[in-house]
Amino acid sequence: MTEKQDISESKDVKKQMHKDEERYTKSKKIKSLASYKKATEVEPNNPETWMGLGDSYLKDGNLAKALDSYEKARAINSKDPVVLNQIGYIFSLQGDDEKAISIFEETLEIAPDFLDAKINLMLIYDKLGNYDLAVKHAEEAVAANKKNNYLHFLLGNIHMTRGFFDKALDAFNKAIKIDSKDFKSWSNAGLCHQKMQNPEEAIKHYEKALLIEPKDYITLNGLGVIYLEKEDFVPASDYFIKALKISPTYLLAIYNLETCFGNMGDITRVIKYWEKALKLLPENLEILDKVGQIYNFLEKYDDSIKLFERAMKINPNFPEIWLNFGNAYMNKGDTEKGLECYQKALELRPDYCPAMYNIGLHNKIIGNIDEATKYFKKVLEIDPNYPDAIAQLSMTYLDNGQFDLAIELLRKEIELHPDNVGAINDLGRCYLSLEEFKEAIGHFEKALEIQPDTDVFLYNIGLAKKGMSEFEEAITYFEKVLEINPDYDHAILEIADIQFNDIKDFQKAADDYKKLHEKYPLDSLYLNQIGRCYLSVDDYPQALEYFMKCSEIDSGEAYIWFNIGLTYRKMDKTERAIKNLKKAVSLDDNYPKAWMELADMYDDLDDTTNALECYLKVLEIEPEHQTALHDLGFFYLSKLKDYKKAQKYLEKTIELDPDDHTAYNNLGYVYFEQDDIDKAIELWQKAIEIYPEYAAAWDSLGEGYEKKEDLQKAEECYTKAIRYDPEDTDYHINLERIYGKLGKEFNLDEILKNFKDKK
Repeated sequence: MTEKQDISESKDVKKQMHKDEERYTKSKKIKSLASYKKATEVEPNNPETWMGLGDSYLKDGNLAKALDSYEKARAINSKDPVVLNQIGYIFSLQGDDEKAISIFEETLEIAPDFLDAKINLMLIYDKLGNYDLAVKHAEEAVAANKKNNYLHFLLGNIHMTRGFFDKALDAFNKAIKIDSKDFKSWSNAGLCHQKMQNPEEAIKHYEKALLIEPKDYITLNGLGVIYLEKEDFVPASDYFIKALKISPTYLLAIYNLETCFGNMGDITRVIKYWEKALKLLPENLEILDKVGQIYNFLEKYDDSIKLFERAMKINPNFPEIWLNFGNAYMNKGDTEKGLECYQKALELRPDYCPAMYNIGLHNKIIGNIDEATKYFKKVLEIDPNYPDAIAQLSMTYLDNGQFDLAIELLRKEIELHPDNVGAINDLGRCYLSLEEFKEAIGHFEKALEIQPDTDVFLYNIGLAKKGMSEFEEAITYFEKVLEINPDYDHAILEIADIQFNDIKDFQKAADDYKKLHEKYPLDSLYLNQIGRCYLSVDDYPQALEYFMKCSEIDSGEAYIWFNIGLTYRKMDKTERAIKNLKKAVSLDDNYPKAWMELADMYDDLDDTTNALECYLKVLEIEPEHQTALHDLGFFYLSKLKDYKKAQKYLEKTIELDPDDHTAYNNLGYVYFEQDDIDKAIELWQKAIEIYPEYAAAWDSLGEGYEKKEDLQKAEECYTKAIRYDPEDTDYHINLERIYGKLGKEFNLDEILKNFKDKK
């Protein structure tokens, strides 16, 4: 699927010079077809009658019979340049340029000064892009007919087509000098001045042309283009509208008017001009295609499809129209027919990149990433610089975490288009995902240099600053985003999340979440976050109020019932806490956090059966859940006295995290309870090695030495336990007991004072 056709995209300004499109042929008064047929019967050997019959057929558009009649005239007089010229003219109309050139050259061999043949050769070489031969024949014609302004006009057109505006202007000026009423030469001279960046002189020449021929719609279009290029859209549109009043099917003026209205912010005003052109030329494929695209843009998909169907009946061999036909079906939601249209386009032109790209885009939208990637790659094999394919493929790589491939493509796009801010931003996003934050910021800042005050670029810098833990700066950037775009909700959310998770300013976080809740009152996410803010500051009634509101909106969300249960637990309402936690796991059986909370609560209640069941459930869901492994090990140690299982789970904890000092401490007790004191001491020493200020391990080590009756070391260890945690009364009791065994007087205040003095 492609995105809807955006007719507001700026089009190239359409300029047109006056130019005779048809070959030059003598105009003469033509009798009726029947009269000439009768004349050929009466005078079958008179070439003039056959010529007249050919001209009559030509007027009716019957080229085959016209050619047959001219050939009969030629059979009677093979040296007649007029006859030969007409035959060449027919060949040119039939698209057989090679035969046409041969006949015109034969004509000039017979009559070197025959002007019609020279003009026709000039025009045909001009059409074929053979500038040198076109100029040669034009200059020969001019040299032989210096006072013929039309020949100077034609020579000027040839020069102008090739971009030689100074030579073209010279030719048009000569034509004007011969005939000051030659409005076409005045108009084309104006176009030359326009191309040479001399708009004021161009306007003078255009206005002169209009004084001579006020209904010259081509000149009116030229004047409109000058004002359009000045971005003076009102007079520009006036001139285009005047041109279209004279010639409603003049498509160049409609395209220019579309550009004008687009810049004026009212693109839909152009629709009536396209519809009028279509009414006058109902079988014109370009108009059918264009109006079909407009209806597609306006979401009038059925009307759009009808127009494309009409176009296909007239000529089904245009891949561009099949593409737009497919777009209409895609936007309507009929992807099957849309894809059929894209495939039709590819049957006509196997290397047609837009159709390939749209098939790829459709596959990406429906999540068929491999197929999408295949089509985007095909496009780039044909056209390595196809910007949309580069963008989509790089985004696909970015979304899939294939950052190196994405970076390679984006760098290529930026090399081709250094000011492509979208590619520069996406390159920054790649580095953001790789956590190369400084590199990412450099690209976002580059995008801002090209397109200042762009909310998304500032937002991405904020994300990078957040990744660098520069939280205040991150908030500053998100606030800049909101100054530009107050509705940029992601920026509000990022500020709130930083306040909640990093700065721990829960009141500010709550205020920001409330802003989002006001905008989206039925989104439980923000209510939940507000509740978590109040939970974090121990305002349990407020927290519960918001969680309950969440449950009214999304009663099927497990995390809401988890938070309600957690809040009740904080309020020491155990029964309600368990009830709501059970509700959470009933909604989501694979919710380890809720199972852990239940296990912990049952453990506190000495409900070993339910506690064990919950711990094991967590490990069933997540076999390497470190907290569950550790707590289950401690549970087997402290509650069930199953030391082998305690050892198993605690050793698994250490295997996953060799720096888990708590696990070493508890594993020490597994050995201590089995009277392997030396192993216990070894493990407690390991815990202290990892965390030297770990008071519990010092206390454990003291217990080990006390068991070994090494009272001096026991005293030293118990003392350090108190030093690192002076508030724990168990440590006080242990040290006091050792003092008693050593016959020393125990004075806790003195011990604590000594710690302070040493500091």
